[in-house]
Amino acid sequence: MTHPLVAAAALAALAVGVAASPPSQPGGDDDAAATSASASPPPPAGESSSSPSEPVTVGGSAGSGPGSPADVTIKTIPGAPVTVPGEAPPHASIDQLVAASQRFLGPSTDMTAAFAGLVDVPPGIPTPAGSTVLEMMLSLEPSDEADDSYYYGTVTFESTATASDIAEFYETLLPAAGYPQSGDSTSSDEGGRRRTLEFDIPAAEYWLADITVTLTESVTDDEVTPTHELRWYADADESKLEPFLGWAPGLPLPADAIPASVLFSTSAFLDVDSVSVEVAYDIPGVDPVTMHSTFEGQLPRGGYAIDADEDIDGSTTMTGPGIPQISIYWNEGYPTGTRATVRGRVVL
Repeated sequence: MTHPLVAAAALAALAVGVAASPPSQPGGDDDAAATSASASPPPPAGESSSSPSEPVTVGGSAGSGPGSPADVTIKTIPGAPVTVPGEAPPHASIDQLVAASQRFLGPSTDMTAAFAGLVDVPPGIPTPAGSTVLEMMLSLEPSDEADDSYYYGTVTFESTATASDIAEFYETLLPAAGYPQSGDSTSSDEGGRRRTLEFDIPAAEYWLADITVTLTESVTDDEVTPTHELRWYADADESKLEPFLGWAPGLPLPADAIPASVLFSTSAFLDVDSVSVEVAYDIPGVDPVTMHSTFEGQLPRGGYAIDADEDIDGSTTMTGPGIPQISIYWNEGYPTGTRATVRGRVVL
């Protein structure tokens, strides 16, 4: 008997956008999972990116996720509600990044869709029914060498389906979408037992590109709801940094500072919604101690002020326009110069 979460060949074809007739639902099990195909390219900026194709239902309901509206109403920081574009434009403000972050969290029928406004998402990654996204992370690490230029996206989620059901779901639908399985392992610690599934991305240029699904099979604390993680490594070039280079305007960094990497995340754990953004810059020709001193000597500027209570050696902590706290960490660059990491966090 076919497991309620597992699609037959025709269903797998549907999950990756191949024309086929959807099968009838096999009996309506409550813990069944669904996949929302994402083979179609993302729409132009400003248009809705929700529901890239009709969800395929396997023994249950696909549910109704929050969608990805072109405009998102958010709180300004501080101030009254405003409406800003839902996709982050080049050199986005902190309000625009916060707006974009709101598309990631909550009940979802396509957990990768919100990433499509920022990076190129491998098509056809399905989402189990009953999924709720609790946290996301996007890390961009572009390089001049295509086979070493990448990003990774991570989604932490809960599901009404069991870990074993979700495992069978992904082991069937990801290979059908063109991602052959390359690993299956388990691990245990004081928190519980986890199972990790790995799948290759053959078409990627990045040499370590893959998709990993980590499932919490059991927890030692009965009051803890198991969470799972979907992570993928894929290609990215330096153009993907652009939306994250304008959230802290007016910082007195040298004109030749080179954006090197980005870390963007949002979380709803412990009933606290927060958005964090971090940009690392390479500054040639000046050591970290000199750069630190020169930078602080040019403040206050652009509305920034040093927080003396939080300022420690090797870092600068400031308040800034619309951002309660910004920290800059000054480290040795490679092979020379300074690596300046600018980090901000907003609690909503």
